[in-house]
Amino acid sequence: SGVDASKALLSDEIDLATSSEFTFVSNVTRYPQLRILAGIARVSAVRLFTRADSGIRMARDLMGRRVGLTRRSIGEFFLGEYLLANGIGLSEVNLVDIAAPDITGALTSGRVDAAITWQPFVHRTATMLGPNYSELPEQEAYFFHMLLIGQRSWVDANQHPLGKVLSALIQAEEFVRENPAEAQKMLADRLQLDIGAVHAIWNSYVREVNLDQTLLGLMEHEARWLAENGLADAGPTPGFFDVIETAALRAVKPSAVRFIR
Repeated sequence: SGVDASKALLSDEIDLATSSEFTFVSNVTRYPQLRILAGIARVSAVRLFTRADSGIRMARDLMGRRVGLTRRSIGEFFLGEYLLANGIGLSEVNLVDIAAPDITGALTSGRVDAAITWQPFVHRTATMLGPNYSELPEQEAYFFHMLLIGQRSWVDANQHPLGKVLSALIQAEEFVRENPAEAQKMLADRLQLDIGAVHAIWNSYVREVNLDQTLLGLMEHEARWLAENGLADAGPTPGFFDVIETAALRAVKPSAVRFIR
């Protein structure tokens, strides 16, 4: 997950990582050396679901129930937004912190009553539960940006290899667009996923390497949400323009940088 990848990045186990913009916003106040290098996809793959036999049919049924999620992940933000839209506070449900790969087991075993996570773990849970799988209504509006991120010291010292990584991602974007069936098979083989699962989640991702204005607006909204819910770390929230490195992407594909200052 982006949470685990960010931890590995910050402990210098890896040079670059992918994460949602929410995970980045959650971390950047504590770790101001973090930098966004590119968006690589816009994703609508997060779902809030339950067991059909849980008695949970709509948002108000979640009050007082145990909801599994990965803390500081995009799932936490989406859950908060979903509850708020239905007049419910985040504190009115019992949050259970669970790593994304363990969500399926937690729900099927009864450890939690509902859960929110992303693909492919949503599809895995739906397959495991079969007709006992049930999604809560009215979730279609939520999406996030999948980002390529790094630490400033590495970025400053490695502009050339970073440019090669970005060029490869742009080539991959073009390959996927022109060869979707082959790309799906490659993804299934690489991640050891059933090809049916890949087909089921494929259209949840809009694959494009860019930096655009919607990213900034969403991060600013998420920063306010963290502060309002007492989840923001101490320290000033940075101006997000200051933590986005545009030079490397602009060098390989100028049209991919679409910010309005």
